[in-house]
Amino acid sequence: MEPEERKKHTMLQMVNTVRNDKLRIQREKQKERTAKLQKKRAAVEAFFKPHHNEERKRKFATESKEQVRRAEKLSRTGGGKRGD
Repeated sequence: MEPEERKKHTMLQMVNTVRNDKLRIQREKQKERTAKLQKKRAAVEAFFKPHHNEERKRKFATESKEQVRRAEKLSRTGGGKRGD
């Protein structure tokens, strides 16, 4: 290679090295932020889990009672259809 070409090639290598280093640092910081966020979400989830479980129990109990009520209503009325 000519001396000018070598200089250009070397310069491009340096620029690419700097760019790759920046990208590596950005990826590492993003991983740290992601890990921190996941840890925070896990803590919030653990805090609210008992409350959500109680809500779900209440909801399913209410739905079950509603289904029983509907079944009793249908059995009392004869199925809801008229047989002319």
